[in-house]
Amino acid sequence: MKKNSDFLYYCVSTVVLICWLTACVVYTLFAADTLQNSGFSLKSITSNSIISTITKPHTRSTDDILSQAGKEYKKVLETSSYVSNKFPQDFEYYYDLWDIDNDNIPEMIVIATNEYNNNSNKCIHVFSFKNGKLVKYPEIIDNAHDENENSGTIYFDPHHKGIVILRAIEKNSPNVFPWIKTIYKLNEGNFTNTRSIVYHPLDKDNTYDPVPGTGEISKLLHPTFVSVDDFTDINMMINAKNLTQAQRKHNKLVQLWREKGYQVFTGTVKILNVDEAYDFPGTTPNNTGNKDNVLEENKDNIYTILVFDRKMSVGGFCNGTDCGVMQTRNDLNNILVTMKISKSNESNRFEKYNNKKITIAAQYGDDGSNWLELPAGQSTVSGVQIIDE
Repeated sequence: MKKNSDFLYYCVSTVVLICWLTACVVYTLFAADTLQNSGFSLKSITSNSIISTITKPHTRSTDDILSQAGKEYKKVLETSSYVSNKFPQDFEYYYDLWDIDNDNIPEMIVIATNEYNNNSNKCIHVFSFKNGKLVKYPEIIDNAHDENENSGTIYFDPHHKGIVILRAIEKNSPNVFPWIKTIYKLNEGNFTNTRSIVYHPLDKDNTYDPVPGTGEISKLLHPTFVSVDDFTDINMMINAKNLTQAQRKHNKLVQLWREKGYQVFTGTVKILNVDEAYDFPGTTPNNTGNKDNVLEENKDNIYTILVFDRKMSVGGFCNGTDCGVMQTRNDLNNILVTMKISKSNESNRFEKYNNKKITIAAQYGDDGSNWLELPAGQSTVSGVQIIDE
């Protein structure tokens, strides 16, 4: 009798176990199907996770880290801890926020430079936030290794792999190559650097070099340097926990376009005639004695500009008579960029945005150094994409 009872117990237990396993499988399949129909999947979660921390859907801990980093960076700016006695004492300081070691927390890259940003030595001071603490890295002073190397330009790697400096050769065409390329990468509390020669650095379709080039500049990101007195971006980091969904979406767009190598600017669209462009507030004509010549040269021009809320740097080619073939440069303290120069009878796709605020992603144009260009001393951009309005 006991054997029959044991056998019956074994059969019942087996049936119960099979039913339980079947229910688990059915529930799992149902849940997975429900998630997929709701717009979620392992694939979408994985793809979203590669977006930079400052722009992706935030967790509380991520927001806290960004906020803490912002507070530490702000202390550096408020106490002038970025100042170095290794840099010339009459230099001015500017900064940008960019992740240069791919850890999803932006570094604060501070530069010291003269008024025209054409000093031969490039002076850089980097601050980072690691393991809950501010990290202050040794200063970078990048020197020209040859008397023919020009002042050089600081760029960022758009894929978060360091700081890049390009230096052209100050000789007359066609003897303007090679260029020198130096990459600085963070490595355990210090920087390592690699210096290489680029024999054909221009784009493939350039008119200066018969050999198709490697397009070095198009591989890089122009920084957007602002004064160390400007806390706008720092305050956004500090306020990371309180950003609205619209602000997060905007930041994500900015990040994605910068990772493509585009400069991103927010401002108000203005459409000007030549007289308005010549007298635009905040700009100073290079040579007031030649006003009639400038107005005559540009008399039929209509200028579509984007006026910034604050001063910032813009990358562009030198377009003066003595520029030669060199890398782009970061022109500091721009108050605007020119998006389009047209004639009065031409269509203008920006016309509907006149006096409205928009955000654009753009490629480099020229740096406004040509005295005939208007508005005076302000950079132009090309390939403009309107990414937010």
